Amino acid sequence: MPRLFAGKFQALNVVVPFVATFCVLAAFTAPAAAQNSVPLTTRPWLPHTNAPRVPGFTLTANGARFVPASSENWNENVLHSFGSGNEASFPYAGLIRDAAGNLYGTAPGLSGGGGVFELSPNQHGGWTETVLYNFCSLSNCTDGAYPYAGLILDAAGNLYGTTYEGGAVDCNNGPYAPGCGTVFELSPTAGGGWTETVLYSFCSQSGCADGSYPYASLIFDAAGNLYGTTSNGGTNYCNGPYGSNCGTVFKLSPTVGGGWTETVLHNFIDDGTDGWGSQAGLILDAAGNLYGTTTYGGNNGNGCGEYGCGTVFEVSPTVGGGWTETVLYAFPNYAGTDGYMPFASLIMDADGNLYGTTVAGGSYYEDQGGGGTAFELSPTGDGGWTETKLYSFGNGLDAVGPYAGLIFDAAGNLYGTACCAGTNYNGGVFELSPTVGGWTETVLYNFCSENGCIDGGTPLGSLIFDAAGNLYGTTQDGGTYTYGTAFELTPQAQLTIVNFDFGAVPVTCSNGYAYQGATTSCSSDFPTQNFDQSPGFGWIIGGPAAHSIGPEGDAVGGAGLTGPGTSLSPPPFTGLPFTQAAFLQSIGAFVRQPVNFAAGSYTLSFYLGSRYEGPPHDGNQTVEALIDGNVVGTWALPSFTPFTLQTASFTVTNSGIHTLEFMGVAQGDHTAFLSYVTITPTDRHGR
Repeated sequence: MPRLFAGKFQALNVVVPFVATFCVLAAFTAPAAAQNSVPLTTRPWLPHTNAPRVPGFTLTANGARFVPASSENWNENVLHSFGSGNEASFPYAGLIRDAAGNLYGTAPGLSGGGGVFELSPNQHGGWTETVLYNFCSLSNCTDGAYPYAGLILDAAGNLYGTTYEGGAVDCNNGPYAPGCGTVFELSPTAGGGWTETVLYSFCSQSGCADGSYPYASLIFDAAGNLYGTTSNGGTNYCNGPYGSNCGTVFKLSPTVGGGWTETVLHNFIDDGTDGWGSQAGLILDAAGNLYGTTTYGGNNGNGCGEYGCGTVFEVSPTVGGGWTETVLYAFPNYAGTDGYMPFASLIMDADGNLYGTTVAGGSYYEDQGGGGTAFELSPTGDGGWTETKLYSFGNGLDAVGPYAGLIFDAAGNLYGTACCAGTNYNGGVFELSPTVGGWTETVLYNFCSENGCIDGGTPLGSLIFDAAGNLYGTTQDGGTYTYGTAFELTPQAQLTIVNFDFGAVPVTCSNGYAYQGATTSCSSDFPTQNFDQSPGFGWIIGGPAAHSIGPEGDAVGGAGLTGPGTSLSPPPFTGLPFTQAAFLQSIGAFVRQPVNFAAGSYTLSFYLGSRYEGPPHDGNQTVEALIDGNVVGTWALPSFTPFTLQTASFTVTNSGIHTLEFMGVAQGDHTAFLSYVTITPTDRHGR
């Protein structure tokens, strides 16, 4: 099996079947999509029906809270590097997970015709791979060959999937193996092995009217019928890769005698309106309607040449027992900023909105076809649909080319993978979060971050969550043997201090101080302030004794809040993630907060700066960070020190409430400024 995506990408020059505008990176030019593996849920068309809790937002009893992890605090763990021995390699699709925590997937490369594998957690904290089946084990690959799609799992533990080639019918035009593809079942046996059964071999009808070359995963309905798509075959001719037809939407129904019957629900047609060449699986709504994407077709000639830019479609059952296809959206224009060429399956939210990705188009990398998009389709109420581009990939150093579909978390954030470019030119994992008026992308991980890309590269498959909020997926490249990986991304939740940026109290005093306590005052009298009298503020701020501030600023032991441009002359706030800071003026000035720690190791991070003035009031302050009165770090600052990120490491041996404190320890009118205080667990998984 020739290897696809072998190089290290520096731009979106990926192999796209049938389209001549993209550069070929390898000799292999078969379809290069990666499909969305269906999570093990009772209703896969409502992805947050059984979604896990969101990593973060767990309030503690003492004010500290966990917030969603950012790009700096997701840890990647390679569960398995493919390519050792005679196992299948180069996984294209994502993984699925059973109730016991075992992971299952497919890989099309190296071992004959590819195979199916299981990854199981072992007692040593690692993972053990078991090859469940190697395809092409039978003569002429009648058992199937080259599984590009992910798997699904039934309640009895049987696995179902498709192979792109192989099967009982030798259609004589497959590039690597006889046969035009199969639907298969793998069933566990009493002895611990697995038995493969071919449920259907495509091209069983004349002219491959039943479809050929299935690239996508399957779905079940409640009655146990299987649904999927074929990228070729059917009754309508298209200008496909092997001179074959436009593809189909099909249904497989179990029969009384133990066999399966295939029914073509829709034949795609290259008519300038309908889509064709579907690489994606389907989803099913509660009414029994099917939704999917086609990579080609739609508005032929509208910037995408004779192939069209792709579509989103619905196939609906009719009263007479047939099915009707409706094109919900045809991607409009190669030359515009909209996306085009959707390769992946869709997801649907509880309101009936559809979400997906396009591998090309968007606002960036336009000279190379675009970096791809994430999009939403919303029903208008009158039978139409409105498309909204949520994000264009390729803005800065984020990865481009999202071949995989999206998944939701319980809060409505979207997660996915993009194959190419990025910081290390090997793709990455991203999160899209809804904001007021738009969506914000966060890069959770950039692959090839470790020497030799042993952490993986070029992710093509979709992600899944476990109940703890960890993400699992595959990469087609990288790993110890360079033949791909299965990986886990774990949110390393930041233990963030309440009002970590001191932003809860506005600076309103003309002298630059913000007082808050039993009373609020902007007078020159500066009593010691006890900020715990402000509900929800979180910090206790004060000093050893009351004092006054004269014209020369001869203060002793005071603390409070300030912002830019005040009489305290703080460092510039320009370009910083905060607009207010605590000040520590002279010896004994402090800010402190109780925090609920679990036992473990932590990193304390914060910004520290000093007064932008010289004597008699200056910035020559020394600041100590303390946990329960124990110093964990000391910083001696000269005047005119800009805000600088500082860190200190410490270990908590006993779980419970501990006091975090920052204190000024220099005698005299010396002022330092503190803001953006965070605490992050430093063990590998943030647990």
